[in-house]
Amino acid sequence: MYSKPKLAIKHQVEDLICFIEKNDFENFKKVIEECPKLIKKTKMDDSEPIIYAIRYGHFKIFKFLIEKLKENNLEIEVLLSYHYLT
Repeated sequence: MYSKPKLAIKHQVEDLICFIEKNDFENFKKVIEECPKLIKKTKMDDSEPIIYAIRYGHFKIFKFLIEKLKENNLEIEVLLSYHYLT
């Protein structure tokens, strides 16, 4: 079970991406609920978590992120290209 580490944002983003890659929805959800600003944080390749959810085909995580973006009045800037869908 994920417990909130006292790490730099960089490490939290890496944890978040790891949860997306593993399709670990429960821990992913817990991190976002504890730190909603991570929704718009990027990794070295400038991809936000929503892009990783698309890339790995994890619809439940994608849908959750869309809902959280709307709740927090954040822009949804998703470019769905063939690269991300394959």
